Amino acid sequence: MGYKIYHSNNLHEFIRRYSSLFHSNDLFGEKVITVVQNRNIASWLQLELTKTDGISMDLQFEYPENAVKNLVLGYKKGHSLFGNKDNLKSILFMDSLKIVLYKSLEELLINDKTYPNLFNYVKGSSQRLFQLSDSIAGLFYHYGMNCPLMVESWDRGELYKNDLGFILREEDQLWQMSLWNTIFNDSNPYLHISRVLNEVLKSGESYDPALSPFGRCKIILFGSSFLGESAIKFFNYLSRDIEVLHFILTPSLIYRGEEFVKPKSLLSRFSGLINGFTSISRESSFNKERESFFVDYTSGTLLDNLKDGIKNNSLEEYKRESPIEVDKDDSSIRICKITGGWREIEVLKEKILYLLDSDKELKLTDIGVVAPEISDYSSFIEGVFPDRNIAPDGSTIFGKRDLPYNIMGVKGGEDSPFIRGLLSLLDLPGSDFNRKDLINILSNPCFMERFSLTNSSRELFLEIIDSLNIKWAIDGEHRIELGYTGEDFNTWESGFKRFLLGIALDREDSNLVPFNITDSQGIESIGNLVNIVRSLYSDLWSINSLSLNIDEWVLFIETVMDTYLKPVKDDLFDERERLSVKHQYRNILNLLDDLKDLSNFKNKEIPFAVFRSLLKEFIVKSGNNKGRYLTQGVTFSSLKPLRAVPFKHIFVLGLNEDVFPGKEKIPSYDLRGIYDQKIDLSRRQNDKFAFLELILSAQKSLTLFYNGKNLISGEELQPSVVINDLMETIELNFSSCVELSTLIIEEHPLHNFDPKYFDSNNRFISFDKRAFNTALAYIGEKEEPKLIDLDEDSLRTDQVELTVNDLIQFIKNPVKTFFNKSEGIYLDNDTSIEEDIHENRDLDFISKWKFTNIVMEQGLMDDIPIDRVCDSFFSLAEQEGFFKSSPLTNNVRAEVEELVESVNQFLNENNLKGTHFKRVNRDLGGEYKTLDFNVNGISIKLKGELENLWVDNEGACFTTGITLGKKPEMSVKDKILPYIYSLIINSHNEMRETHLTAYSIGRNSLEPVIFQDKGDSLEVLRGIISLYVKNLVKPIPLYPEIMESDNVDDLKREWDKASSITMGFSLIKECPYIQKTYEGTIPDFNKDDVDLLFNSFYKKIVNRKAKK
Repeated sequence: MGYKIYHSNNLHEFIRRYSSLFHSNDLFGEKVITVVQNRNIASWLQLELTKTDGISMDLQFEYPENAVKNLVLGYKKGHSLFGNKDNLKSILFMDSLKIVLYKSLEELLINDKTYPNLFNYVKGSSQRLFQLSDSIAGLFYHYGMNCPLMVESWDRGELYKNDLGFILREEDQLWQMSLWNTIFNDSNPYLHISRVLNEVLKSGESYDPALSPFGRCKIILFGSSFLGESAIKFFNYLSRDIEVLHFILTPSLIYRGEEFVKPKSLLSRFSGLINGFTSISRESSFNKERESFFVDYTSGTLLDNLKDGIKNNSLEEYKRESPIEVDKDDSSIRICKITGGWREIEVLKEKILYLLDSDKELKLTDIGVVAPEISDYSSFIEGVFPDRNIAPDGSTIFGKRDLPYNIMGVKGGEDSPFIRGLLSLLDLPGSDFNRKDLINILSNPCFMERFSLTNSSRELFLEIIDSLNIKWAIDGEHRIELGYTGEDFNTWESGFKRFLLGIALDREDSNLVPFNITDSQGIESIGNLVNIVRSLYSDLWSINSLSLNIDEWVLFIETVMDTYLKPVKDDLFDERERLSVKHQYRNILNLLDDLKDLSNFKNKEIPFAVFRSLLKEFIVKSGNNKGRYLTQGVTFSSLKPLRAVPFKHIFVLGLNEDVFPGKEKIPSYDLRGIYDQKIDLSRRQNDKFAFLELILSAQKSLTLFYNGKNLISGEELQPSVVINDLMETIELNFSSCVELSTLIIEEHPLHNFDPKYFDSNNRFISFDKRAFNTALAYIGEKEEPKLIDLDEDSLRTDQVELTVNDLIQFIKNPVKTFFNKSEGIYLDNDTSIEEDIHENRDLDFISKWKFTNIVMEQGLMDDIPIDRVCDSFFSLAEQEGFFKSSPLTNNVRAEVEELVESVNQFLNENNLKGTHFKRVNRDLGGEYKTLDFNVNGISIKLKGELENLWVDNEGACFTTGITLGKKPEMSVKDKILPYIYSLIINSHNEMRETHLTAYSIGRNSLEPVIFQDKGDSLEVLRGIISLYVKNLVKPIPLYPEIMESDNVDDLKREWDKASSITMGFSLIKECPYIQKTYEGTIPDFNKDDVDLLFNSFYKKIVNRKAKK
């Protein structure tokens, strides 16, 4: 028997040398129990043992908590502590401990005034009380595993004294000791792990296999340093009777013996965990043997020399007299400074493609990618790594740039439609039922599947919700319960009443305007919406105030889930996630066994908010894996699950200053600082040691990424302290014929189409043909990049569908069009229908309601009585839910009156009263054919609506805009829409209008602009469309506010002027797309583009005056 410690700086060595120790020699006798920190290291170990020995069926893995719980039962003392069948006790681990703490504090804060500070913090909030319980549970669990002397004192009813005999933090100790003993006393059915372990150690008893569920066994502790002091000492005590083998990844030779050697450089900064374990294992009372085998690093690369310095503790903390020389072409350690998570993944993919191209023997499974939290990158990975293109038949094609991958350790429910749907439903109780939350639920695929909703149904719901002006709250009574006045305005029921009035199902007297819809399918769909929303409110809103037993909550929420969610047909992922949630329900019910059904509490019920938090925690902790771990493609994982697993090439994402090492929120009552802990298991020390393990685990290269610049402001950002420490160590111990920082640090451009990636004189590289085609515009001559055997650029399309609005938006903001249409990137904060949950307080709603058009229609026929029109407007606006008068909106009346007067003045000045103009919408692709073009072999279909045209029977038409300011003349920007409209009208052989006039209505009488066909409209339109297509590949920075000349120098001066103004608004200065692209610099203007756009378009609208 005995405790044997195996040291190595390489996990593979443990398998290569000692694989037979992991298997039982007696199939039906002694078991081998392998204790690991997490399931990922268990999977790796199982896979490696299978490769080495060909078998893995006899392997039994356990996590530390369950292993300790079953092993202490092998002692009579352990059995006696757990009690007999009439009075069984259970060990409280984290999940059960926080529930017991919650119930204990709930009773104590009501009946006991010992905790005034806690009482003031909680203030009757069950949610706050649960958060407090969660915080205290983490501390109590840590005390039990790492502060044995302190909890022994508390168990005796004495405050803990330090080595000098002083009582520190007396007040905090008093209430925590009181709370500790309230939970862990002889009359309660609960034990803490520290007491069990200490009592067993003091008993002097021997392990009896007949008493333990594990029976006769051998214990293997494998991997990293992850055990606390109490657990380590228990396993050492256990080794008197059974064999305990401890395989521990050890960074340096200084830890393999009994003599203390001070760690230097990186070891001194990152090795807190192994220092603590070594300190305990060197105590005279700790019986053990040691065996070690450390690999040598002989490749001569910077990475291997660094690992060799760590191994031999030979890295210096001051400038080395004879630094180790690094080859100028060394690429074993790279630090990549990149802007944003998406770019990190883009650069990562190109680096992996380069590795595969350089090493034909390299497998995707030889590559590991970790991040502090991989969930932050999962959507980027799924967007960048697959090279998916859509074939003409609609099927998905995977290109040769497609890289298979697996993602481990994504937070449970992070990307699961089923779980997201459940969590959204659980957020409704007690909420204000705003349109954003409801539309989010209505849009969930599993919710849609349950109610047989289609995408068309969803779009109709969005349109109807917006048209009915539903914002938040079910009705007035609901608003009162939320603490507001009881008005029905903008509520769901006020909108539903308008719908029911429109189909004559609700005939009660009402001042609401009926909402008319004649489509029978539409009526049925809206009726479905009414029933769904009312059902959600009826079933869920009031449960926020309920308290039930835990098992009752499980039954209720499981019923809600089955009522409102259903996996999408034939979607195995949804079904798997449904079963995963069911499994979490079972885990919560199993928790009741540890809680002894809360039988020692007067009230066993918990509020809904507490159960919701508990369920969310279980779901998040359950994790979610995509792909087959270590056997399918590149492995992505959060840092903790993948720590210490070796790969040939390791990439580390997200090493940002504010992210890594992680920081804990330390509450004011934390007592860990008063105890001299042998092992510091804080998150920060865990992260630092995990980084050291990454260095050891990277066999050929280690590449580190950090976000070096704020995407919007351009502010320089700092890397994690571990990167700074690493670079400092390298610069003190190594040298090269080039600057080390230049050799190691790569500052990547903002875009993947930057010419640097395709310049053979630059070390950056890309295999992206689409980005290459974009970069050609910058390079000037076609210099082929280094390519893997790729298909021709499959992203180029033979057909583009273009809407009228697309064309207008391109002219107004070409760089934004590029990002939106080509890159799928949206940086601005345009409010979508879902986000519009607030009542209208200003004039923005006027354009939406097209108030001017209503006034125009009346004014064309007759005089406009301003007071009567305004009264009618506000009355109708309130009835339709668009606007409600209040003290906050008093100024709106005056603005509306001014606008009505402006319309009246406009009609009089332009002799339009009594004419026969009517408002129409012209739909290309609907009542009118699309306009078809061919640009460089690409077929273009121009479709969409020409909205709010006023036409008469004599071939005239006009458009109107609103000018609320005091402009001296119509701006170039204001002329873009009417000019595009005129080009389309004049190019379409089905439209009869001969000219279009652009008017602007406002305080000032602006001169109108007339656009008349000169026979070149079709060619002008073709030229603009050709630039639109070119803009899809590379942004064309030609903006209305600079296009007053075709001289490039003039454009540069105007750009500089616009970007540096201090008063007024400039799109060039404010637009986030321009900031992202040009970062404060003046772009290069292509003279051909300038000539084409200016001469065909802007020349026609700059200073173009109309004749009255």
